[in-house]
Amino acid sequence: DLHYPLRRQRQMCIRDSIRVIWWWPSFTWLHIIGSTILLIANWYCFSSLKAYAKPSYSESGELIDGGADLDMKGLVEYHWDVLYITWFCFVTTLISDWFWLVFLVVPAFALYKIWFEVLYPTWQAKRMMEQQREEMNSSKGGKKTKVRTRKSRN
Repeated sequence: DLHYPLRRQRQMCIRDSIRVIWWWPSFTWLHIIGSTILLIANWYCFSSLKAYAKPSYSESGELIDGGADLDMKGLVEYHWDVLYITWFCFVTTLISDWFWLVFLVVPAFALYKIWFEVLYPTWQAKRMMEQQREEMNSSKGGKKTKVRTRKSRN
């Protein structure tokens, strides 16, 4: 149900208002930057989930696709995870400012995925190709082996 994230966005706005009004002396520009980052992450993930779930219709109004399943693995699952983390940060930062550090899990996990699923395999594949080339070149310079071919009988 996508109405739940929309209610959470409203609650986050109320939370920020409470923080500004009641605890103004403890409210700094870092809170504004942190809240803005969390709101942008929340908006992006919510908008993406909404776009995934949007059904598509033909020109005659017939349903072509009912939209993606929001319980899918992969990118949809990561969007839900980021939403849950942002909501957790919004609520718990009323208790302590140290909870802002929890959001660092998101970029840390993104860097982990980028390194181990994109950069490292690419680097490793290039290294393996270079090793194979070196082995081929060293075997050519060493012993020469005769290749036998089958002669066809007519």
